[in-house]
Amino acid sequence: MLMVPTSNNEAFSAVEFCQGEFVDFPVWVLKQCGLKIAPFNSHGLGFERLRALGIDSAAWELWFRKILISQHMGFQIQHYGIAPLVTRRRNETNADPFVYDGCTAVEASLETESPGMLEKYYETIGALSELSPSIELSLLSSVNDPVSLWPGNSHASDELAALWNRYRARPYYRVHHASDLRRLLVRDSVLCEEINAVVKTQLGPKNRFLMIHFVNYPKPIFTVRASSIVIGLDADKPFSIDEFKSVLRSSIAGFVSESSVIAI
Repeated sequence: MLMVPTSNNEAFSAVEFCQGEFVDFPVWVLKQCGLKIAPFNSHGLGFERLRALGIDSAAWELWFRKILISQHMGFQIQHYGIAPLVTRRRNETNADPFVYDGCTAVEASLETESPGMLEKYYETIGALSELSPSIELSLLSSVNDPVSLWPGNSHASDELAALWNRYRARPYYRVHHASDLRRLLVRDSVLCEEINAVVKTQLGPKNRFLMIHFVNYPKPIFTVRASSIVIGLDADKPFSIDEFKSVLRSSIAGFVSESSVIAI
């Protein structure tokens, strides 16, 4: 899902809301092993045997950071280039809403009316992404699944591979919050304007790109990591737009306050 808040004379910001197994899986692993790492500290005890294999706080933090970097659109643009990303978007997400200057449309019709809009969007992201030149972009070339980025021992890696297969085999584990938000935005143009207003108000007068990942978590939380925002919402409760807007405000405020000191 793409959102581009209305530009003004001072700033132009872009936001991408996304949901994916790569980012959700490490959070699901925390719940399985009972490891608590702020703000993911509201789940149960899990299985001690997983922690005994070496799934500890230090390894998990590094793993999660590497996954977020690999999924960051700015890095993907640098690594793959714009053309493959546009092709993938057209092939896989033709029904995703595109919010541009407060108006809602589906990408397919927007492309018909404004050829080259997706290319323009990715060019904008590339220009707005504040990327560290020290990052090894070769990291992306070997990412076939999140387990391949595990930095710990092989025993834990083998167990994570088994957990990854288990996670993917059960559809009810999947994160769906971005899809819930998408359905609301498609039906309600006023809501689109409200979300844009929240984003613009919190960002202030500065050009920025925000990568916002949804994950499943028992209580509403957010965290700013690796130049990305991760928002956790309860998959077992109906999607609440008011709850989402509240977390969105807090998360962007956290991003703005931390972005000056975050190194990715």
